Amino acid sequence: MAIYPKITIRGLLLFHNNQLCSFEDRNLMFNQIKRSYNIFINLDPDGSKLPDKTLGKEWKDYRKNTSIFIENTINEIQKALDECK
Repeated sequence: MAIYPKITIRGLLLFHNNQLCSFEDRNLMFNQIKRSYNIFINLDPDGSKLPDKTLGKEWKDYRKNTSIFIENTINEIQKALDECK
């Protein structure tokens, strides 16, 4: 679950619109967020590699809820980046 904090921390840094445009490496940071998200979304999507079926269901639920949150965050960051141009 180390990917989720990386996405969240970078997202929080980029999400503040008033500071966003001043970051020289804002596009690099945003691309790293998207790359981390792609890794997360491809991690055992159905939980089949987990030893316990209950864990598999919990993983699917967690993954679904987290991916929705991260997608929304990425979209908000993209909108803020577009305003910097």
